[in-house]
Amino acid sequence: MSALLYVVAPMSGIRHFNYPAITAAGEALEEAGYRVVTPIDEDPPDVRRAALDSLTGSWDDLPPGFELPEVIRINVETVLKVDGLALLPGTELSRGSRMEIAVAERLSLPVAPVEWWLATYEVRT
Repeated sequence: MSALLYVVAPMSGIRHFNYPAITAAGEALEEAGYRVVTPIDEDPPDVRRAALDSLTGSWDDLPPGFELPEVIRINVETVLKVDGLALLPGTELSRGSRMEIAVAERLSLPVAPVEWWLATYEVRT
Protein backbone atom coordinates (compact mmCIF):
# COMPACT_ATOMS: atom_id res chain seq x y z
CA MET A 1 0.00 0.00 0.00
CA SER A 2 1.31 3.44 -0.88
CA ALA A 3 2.32 5.97 1.74
CA LEU A 4 -0.25 8.41 3.11
CA LEU A 5 1.14 11.93 2.90
CA TYR A 6 -0.07 15.15 4.47
CA VAL A 7 0.52 18.30 2.42
CA VAL A 8 1.87 21.05 4.66
CA ALA A 9 1.72 24.65 3.46
CA PRO A 10 1.38 28.18 4.73
CA MET A 11 -2.23 29.32 4.47
CA SER A 12 -2.94 32.44 6.51
CA GLY A 13 -2.05 35.68 4.79
CA ILE A 14 -1.93 34.07 1.34
CA ARG A 15 -4.46 34.73 -1.41
CA HIS A 16 -7.22 32.08 -1.34
CA PHE A 17 -5.51 30.63 1.76
CA ASN A 18 -3.12 28.89 -0.65
CA TYR A 19 -5.85 26.42 -1.66
CA PRO A 20 -4.79 26.32 -5.34
CA ALA A 21 -1.19 25.34 -4.53
CA ILE A 22 -2.27 22.82 -1.90
CA THR A 23 -4.78 21.26 -4.28
CA ALA A 24 -2.24 21.07 -7.12
CA ALA A 25 0.35 19.45 -4.85
CA GLY A 26 -2.16 16.90 -3.60
CA GLU A 27 -3.21 16.02 -7.15
CA ALA A 28 0.41 15.64 -8.30
CA LEU A 29 1.21 13.36 -5.37
CA GLU A 30 -1.89 11.25 -6.02
CA GLU A 31 -0.96 10.96 -9.70
CA ALA A 32 2.45 9.71 -8.59
CA GLY A 33 0.78 6.95 -6.58
CA TYR A 34 0.58 8.36 -3.06
CA ARG A 35 -2.49 8.59 -0.92
CA VAL A 36 -2.88 12.21 0.16
CA VAL A 37 -4.63 14.27 2.80
CA THR A 38 -4.51 18.07 2.91
CA PRO A 39 -5.52 20.69 5.47
CA ILE A 40 -8.39 21.58 3.12
CA ASP A 41 -9.98 18.14 3.40
CA GLU A 42 -11.58 18.78 6.79
CA ASP A 43 -12.82 22.28 5.98
CA PRO A 44 -16.62 22.59 5.80
CA PRO A 45 -18.05 23.71 2.42
CA ASP A 46 -18.82 27.24 3.63
CA VAL A 47 -15.21 27.65 4.81
CA ARG A 48 -13.88 26.37 1.48
CA ARG A 49 -16.02 28.88 -0.43
CA ALA A 50 -14.95 31.75 1.82
CA ALA A 51 -11.27 30.75 1.61
CA LEU A 52 -11.36 30.61 -2.17
CA ASP A 53 -13.05 34.03 -2.25
CA SER A 54 -10.45 35.56 0.07
CA LEU A 55 -7.93 37.81 -1.65
CA THR A 56 -5.88 38.27 1.51
CA GLY A 57 -6.00 34.95 3.35
CA SER A 58 -7.32 36.77 6.42
CA TRP A 59 -9.16 34.84 9.12
CA ASP A 60 -11.65 37.74 9.07
CA ASP A 61 -12.79 36.44 5.66
CA LEU A 62 -13.85 33.08 7.10
CA PRO A 63 -17.29 32.29 8.55
CA PRO A 64 -17.87 32.93 12.26
CA GLY A 65 -17.25 29.87 14.40
CA PHE A 66 -14.32 28.55 12.38
CA GLU A 67 -11.68 28.96 15.06
CA LEU A 68 -7.92 28.43 15.02
CA PRO A 69 -7.75 26.15 18.11
CA GLU A 70 -10.09 23.65 16.42
CA VAL A 71 -8.08 23.81 13.18
CA ILE A 72 -4.86 23.14 15.09
CA ARG A 73 -6.43 20.14 16.85
CA ILE A 74 -7.66 18.68 13.55
CA ASN A 75 -4.32 19.22 11.82
CA VAL A 76 -2.30 17.63 14.65
CA GLU A 77 -4.68 14.64 14.68
CA THR A 78 -4.10 14.31 10.94
CA VAL A 79 -0.32 14.34 11.35
CA LEU A 80 -0.68 11.48 13.84
CA LYS A 81 -2.33 9.34 11.13
CA VAL A 82 0.00 9.84 8.15
CA ASP A 83 3.25 8.26 6.97
CA GLY A 84 5.02 11.49 6.04
CA LEU A 85 4.76 15.21 5.37
CA ALA A 86 5.07 16.79 1.92
CA LEU A 87 6.08 20.43 2.21
CA LEU A 88 5.19 23.33 -0.04
CA PRO A 89 7.40 26.44 -0.17
CA GLY A 90 7.03 28.87 2.71
CA THR A 91 6.44 26.35 5.47
CA GLU A 92 9.38 27.77 7.39
CA LEU A 93 7.50 31.09 7.68
CA SER A 94 4.23 29.56 8.91
CA ARG A 95 3.67 28.93 12.62
CA GLY A 96 1.06 26.28 11.85
CA SER A 97 3.32 24.50 9.37
CA ARG A 98 6.24 24.58 11.79
CA MET A 99 4.03 23.05 14.49
CA GLU A 100 2.93 20.23 12.18
CA ILE A 101 6.55 19.59 11.18
CA ALA A 102 7.66 19.54 14.83
CA VAL A 103 5.03 16.91 15.66
CA ALA A 104 6.04 14.78 12.66
CA GLU A 105 9.73 15.02 13.52
CA ARG A 106 9.05 13.95 17.13
CA LEU A 107 7.26 10.92 15.68
CA SER A 108 10.22 10.24 13.34
CA LEU A 109 8.04 10.68 10.27
CA PRO A 110 9.77 11.65 7.03
CA VAL A 111 9.39 15.33 6.23
CA ALA A 112 10.43 16.53 2.75
CA PRO A 113 9.40 18.91 -0.02
CA VAL A 114 6.67 17.79 -2.42
CA GLU A 115 9.29 17.65 -5.19
CA TRP A 116 11.36 15.12 -3.25
CA TRP A 117 8.36 12.83 -2.78
CA LEU A 118 7.56 13.08 -6.49
CA ALA A 119 11.15 12.38 -7.55
CA THR A 120 11.66 9.42 -5.23
CA TYR A 121 8.36 7.55 -5.36
CA GLU A 122 9.58 4.74 -7.63
CA VAL A 123 12.80 4.35 -5.66
CA ARG A 124 10.97 3.71 -2.37
CA THR A 125 8.09 1.48 -3.58
